[in-house]
Amino acid sequence: MVKRRNNTWLLPVMLIVVAVAFGSGFFLSNFLNPSKVIEKYIEVPINQTLSLSSSSTNVVAVSEDGSGILGKANIELVPGKGRILINTDPFIEADTQLSAETAIKYALNYTKVNIKNNDIIVSFNMTFTNASQADVVGGPSAGSALTVAAIAVLENKTVRNDISLTGTVELNGSIGKVGSVPEKAAAAGKAGMKIFLVPKDQAQITYSEKVSETEMSNGFEIKKIKYVQKTDSLNNYTLSQWNMTTIEVENVLDTLQYVFE
Repeated sequence: MVKRRNNTWLLPVMLIVVAVAFGSGFFLSNFLNPSKVIEKYIEVPINQTLSLSSSSTNVVAVSEDGSGILGKANIELVPGKGRILINTDPFIEADTQLSAETAIKYALNYTKVNIKNNDIIVSFNMTFTNASQADVVGGPSAGSALTVAAIAVLENKTVRNDISLTGTVELNGSIGKVGSVPEKAAAAGKAGMKIFLVPKDQAQITYSEKVSETEMSNGFEIKKIKYVQKTDSLNNYTLSQWNMTTIEVENVLDTLQYVFE
């Protein structure tokens, strides 16, 4: 009689060999393609290196009685949930709030920064030239200034302290026209600004010049005074009055050439 061999050990051995081969193949494939491992197991947040900071720009406005207003548009980056928050002390009118939101959205798109773990806080500190406090901030003319401050925070840059600007901002980065530019220029010049940025086609000043004319009537010399409306470069005026250069800007990219230290 021939004794039959017991082969029950063969199946476990084959299973072990298959497992080792599969494991080796997985290891080699990932070793030869390390990017696949990184993508699968390592997640680097976009805003990992974003530092918490604040920035401000000089803004100018005009009060209801025509007084010049000089102040600050402030942007703060704090831990949060990706929100745009607006400090309403002093009271911020709806058009100013919308302008602030547009400015922040443009800055985020321009810098490509993800703030999902941060909040951006917008605030204003406005004073009249006689140092009294402004109770209401209205109008969209601080849009360009807020955009600059937001980009400075997101890119860790410093805004020049001797520059002021006025202008609305759109989501495409264009700078829009505003009112009372000569009055705002006066507020900036008196405060010692060296550069004043205004929207395109708004660096002109219209004024009335006193003209004296003499006429003869029945043998008498009669002098007549009249006022003639004239237009001049706003830059000529601000340079002569305060040694401040006025520059037109068409969009945010134009503005960024002048504002950072």
